[in-house]
Amino acid sequence: MKSPHLLVVLLAASTALLNGCALSDAENPFDAEDFDVGLETAGPGFEPPLGTNGYGPPCFWDPGSQQALRDLGKVALTSGTGGTLPALPTLLSTCREVVKNAVECALAPSQSVLDRVNGQVYQGHWGLATEWYADALSADGKRWVTACMVQRLNILNQHVDILLEANHTRILEDVANDATFGFEESAAYGNLFDSRTTPVAGRPAFNVYVCSELEQIQQCPLAGGFPWIDRRICDQAGNNCGLVYLGACQSACIPNGPAGEYWSCKPSYGLVYNDYTIRVQLENPTSCF
Repeated sequence: MKSPHLLVVLLAASTALLNGCALSDAENPFDAEDFDVGLETAGPGFEPPLGTNGYGPPCFWDPGSQQALRDLGKVALTSGTGGTLPALPTLLSTCREVVKNAVECALAPSQSVLDRVNGQVYQGHWGLATEWYADALSADGKRWVTACMVQRLNILNQHVDILLEANHTRILEDVANDATFGFEESAAYGNLFDSRTTPVAGRPAFNVYVCSELEQIQQCPLAGGFPWIDRRICDQAGNNCGLVYLGACQSACIPNGPAGEYWSCKPSYGLVYNDYTIRVQLENPTSCF
């Protein structure tokens, strides 16, 4: 949030450049070298708060994935046998990436967990909820992880470089990063872990609230009657997607942080502004479709 201008909210479609969401680090109970897999990071060569997106909306919004994430939030990520992920019976075998996304958002780079279903080791990255490694996910962690996961969805499954910023010690605003990742796309918040809606096919298991930044509104023209961000977060997820579009961040949110550099947002019918809002920024995309 750098430009407090009055906006005319334009709804838009998406681009080939889609982006887009504590306790000390615990020791790993296993050595990654014991397994014939490599440690993949959220952004090769990148340190947080930089990283990548590229996770598919259909798997994220799938009812089985949403139930698995709720169940996983109640226990430690390493509560399985030998410090591995616990069993997640509702998670489709083709959607294990959902857990990888959660781990990368929650844990620090020094933390990793083994998924015995596919033999992969998931390494942490942003460290927004490091306590989840050895304990249930905290109340704050649920909100930070949800926003991070949503901001990393990309319907094209392309790994686009992104910058996450929020009023969290791990992803605070940095002038040097802003100079490179100057395109502010959107801000999002939600809490998938505490939703009371039963995950079933054909309706959202929870709502995520998303607003468009000034640059995204100016960059992407009206197309198809849907906001551009709906394309990135919802496409191919059908009625399972729970996006609630707030319009312009400058209208739906108020400044948050020591210098007002972040957002606290709420829907028009809401009473409380949400401080667990994460903004995603890109390297100056130049076209929308």
